[in-house]
Amino acid sequence: MTTALKKLGESMALFNRFKRARNKDEEIITSNVESFADTIYTELKRATSKAISSAVEEVEGKYLRTVLAQSVFPLEGIIYTPQDSDTTRLLDDFIRNHEGLDPLFRHRFFKSILQSEYKTKRGAVIVVPEDFIPTMDHSEQSFQNHSAEEKFQVSLRGQRLLFSANAILGKPLPRREFKGGAVSSVNTGLMKLSPKSDAIKLQLRWTDRNGQHSEQSTVPLQIGREPDPNCALYGFSTLTIQGTYISRRQLNIFSMLDQICAVVPYEASLTCLRNNAQKMEPGRIYLLDLATKETFQFGVAPETHEIFRHHNNTLEYPRLEITRAADHEILPPRDGTPKPKIK
Repeated sequence: MTTALKKLGESMALFNRFKRARNKDEEIITSNVESFADTIYTELKRATSKAISSAVEEVEGKYLRTVLAQSVFPLEGIIYTPQDSDTTRLLDDFIRNHEGLDPLFRHRFFKSILQSEYKTKRGAVIVVPEDFIPTMDHSEQSFQNHSAEEKFQVSLRGQRLLFSANAILGKPLPRREFKGGAVSSVNTGLMKLSPKSDAIKLQLRWTDRNGQHSEQSTVPLQIGREPDPNCALYGFSTLTIQGTYISRRQLNIFSMLDQICAVVPYEASLTCLRNNAQKMEPGRIYLLDLATKETFQFGVAPETHEIFRHHNNTLEYPRLEITRAADHEILPPRDGTPKPKIK
């Protein structure tokens, strides 16, 4: 009996040791491979410093050191460009996944990459305005895959360059007159506009995978599958259109000198067919004639030259019609420059 109790006690002691071990916090061991999410911040900061350095080197030699010491160069724009299709895809996934948790993540993330000031050995100071927002753009290279030879060269040289950047500097301003928010900034296709009580009203009618719709909206307006969450910060209204072939930020409508204009942002992967005939070029501003009706057929590849054949398939290729709202007062045209009369 004593022997049996002794063996039982040893078994319980062994069981308790295993139980205590299991209850401890366990660190899971993962592969020691640096992920894209860990490198993107560093790579973008590296590209930023290189771009600003290149931009200031072109201009600082034109000024005396005493002038540089009393002045600042405001940063007016910086454009990041992914260098291959893998980086473009991973960056898009990175931003989209985080925006699902924080709608303002894109704005905060790109702003965190920048320092408030950059200085050169010669004394030039580059200041980043408080409301500055960088731009993410794409080139033809951004959608190309590396060949086997290029991948082999990368393996020999080490890590490849993920992003390039281009910085735009304003003219030097006296340091005492510079105000952080006074310089306009370049952003992802949105101009910062102050809201107006007499905003132009538009009547919108569209057909997408959810059927036919109609509503009124005001200018400026961004249209797409997922309009920019920062639109409200820049005075933009938004219109969400559902379909397979429509870009997230597909079309911007705005007014300029009492004229209504439209532009397909550079970041859009697809473009539009305007009035069933004109393929819109990304980045080009088009003057709209809303005396009758403007139509936009979505789902057109910018590089294609084929005739569009999907007008009736609005489930995948949405279609939009824009006119002036009936309750919007149309201002009479302003008088032009008077012509001389013959006496």
